[in-house]
Formats: sequence, structure tokens, C-alpha cells
Amino acid sequence: MLYVLAFLATSPASAQQSGGNDALRVTVSQNNDGSTTTYEMDPANRKATATTVSAAGKPVSKTRYVLDDVGRFTSGEVLGPGDKLQFKTRYKYDASGRLWEETRLTSDDVVTMKLVYAYDEKGRPAGYAVYDGSGKLLGQTRAAAPSAPAASQGAKPRRNPGR
Repeated sequence: MLYVLAFLATSPASAQQSGGNDALRVTVSQNNDGSTTTYEMDPANRKATATTVSAAGKPVSKTRYVLDDVGRFTSGEVLGPGDKLQFKTRYKYDASGRLWEETRLTSDDVVTMKLVYAYDEKGRPAGYAVYDGSGKLLGQTRAAAPSAPAASQGAKPRRNPGR
């Protein structure tokens, strides 16, 4: 395999190995602190990796993901220096394929946090709820309702009294 990476100072650089829909995609981003994150998507093998190295070239973190048959994340492992497992993440999707639940676990599979996403009747993100490891609700957000056009809110055309 031949990879060609182009590094740009102001925007992420990317390279892609051609080969249909299952092409290995590599994107490299320069972060504000000088570190670099490399993203590799490998749909053919159902995996993805994000690796960050410091400006000095030392490993900072690595996240390994497993993808399902349509390319969505099903699980992830966040590794620190020395590839030490920091935590795991599991992802679940609703019948429409939208992210429904994101669960963070320890290396021993103990749940530490859960995010549950909500969608409105049109399938737009409507907010999320955050739970601790025991299932206690810690907080939630709700998206603001989309504002209707002025005409549908009962606004009347302005008259020009001088004419």
C-alpha cells in the first residue's frame, strides 16, 4: 500500500487509499497545542483509530473503535501513554440509525456514565440526558424549538402612515 500525506499548516491534511467504498481513509489534524491527531478509517475491517502525539512526538492517546456493517461506531477503547486502557465506550442506535445511547465503562466494564440522546418527531436532535454509573440523572438538555417564520407567528405587515 502506498500512502501520501500532505501536511498543511492551517487546515487538516488528508490522504486516501483508493479502492471503492471500503477504502482506507487517513486524515491528519494539527491541534492548537501543537499536537497532531491521525484518524484512520478502515471500513473493510470494521475498525477506526484516532492517535494523538505531542508536539515533541510523544504518544498522548489512542482511541480504537469497532464499526458495524454500515460504518457506525459500536465500541471504543481510549488508551493513554503506553497503550494503558483509560476507559471504554459502547454505542447503541435507534431503529432509524441515529445514535441513541453512549455508555462509558471502566476497564473492568463498570458503567461510569451514560448519555441518552433524544430526537424530535422530524428526527432532529432534541437534547440528551446524562446519567451516572448507578443510573441517577445528573442533567439534561433540550434543544430550543425551531422558530417559525414571522408571518406564521401572527405578525402583520407594517403600514407606512406617511402615504
